[in-house]
Amino acid sequence: MRLEGPAAAAWITAAGGALWALDDRVRGWNAGDTLARRPEAYHARLREAVVAGGEGESIHAALRLKEPGLAALVEHYDQRNRDSFLDRWSEGGATHDWSADRFEIARAEPGAAWLTRAEGEAPALEKHYALSTAGALEVTYTLASPRARAGTLEVELNFGLHVPRADDRFVEVDGRRDDPPEFAAHSEHDTVGRAAFVDAWADRRLTVEVEPDGAMRRAPIETVSLSEGGAERLLQGVELRFRFALALAPGRAARVRFRLALTGARTAGARPTVAVRA
Repeated sequence: MRLEGPAAAAWITAAGGALWALDDRVRGWNAGDTLARRPEAYHARLREAVVAGGEGESIHAALRLKEPGLAALVEHYDQRNRDSFLDRWSEGGATHDWSADRFEIARAEPGAAWLTRAEGEAPALEKHYALSTAGALEVTYTLASPRARAGTLEVELNFGLHVPRADDRFVEVDGRRDDPPEFAAHSEHDTVGRAAFVDAWADRRLTVEVEPDGAMRRAPIETVSLSEGGAERLLQGVELRFRFALALAPGRAARVRFRLALTGARTAGARPTVAVRA
């Protein structure tokens, strides 16, 4: 399913009710341009290099490692695609991963779509996606149950940010530069209402706002690539995980709202349209 406007377009899938692409049409950028980490044939050669020559070369000098620890880095593979709005519900020591479920497209109209999943191990979940003509994407979670439930909602976002470290690329948390600020850095915060990813060189800003505030952890999505100079670390994107402690009362829904804004996507134009992908 595609939500489309003059300034942006959002691609949504029933698999996990997730967002798999978010295009800034003004600046020509897909904020969801990420790759999942998969096994590659040369990963075995990295392990051979470590066994044979520490962090130098393999026995046959076929592969040079540019830095220590690369063999260990390729042990981290992804079991699913690096989409956004991938969700988990934890309650009573058990966790349900909605990303493995297929959601029903309950309703769609120009610029908006509602995806639902019935209650089971986790509460009933509705995701409402709405794209404004200015290019901001709002996603509202509604969790409900006929019985009292208390648990934690975790929402994962993955963004196509590929410059590990540069003075003009940085992360802001609630209006201040994060510490450390680089895209390839790790950080954790107990309460966050807004995070922004700034690329001053390309004149792009991706802002994520949440309501209510949630705990946030960010981490680089890294793998290893081969170049003429040897094996080197590669940043494939940035992962954000928000956590919200929620208490559901019978008949009373709990809501969490996200707003993703792409700086510069403010062109007025035609009414957004919706199209369904076969």
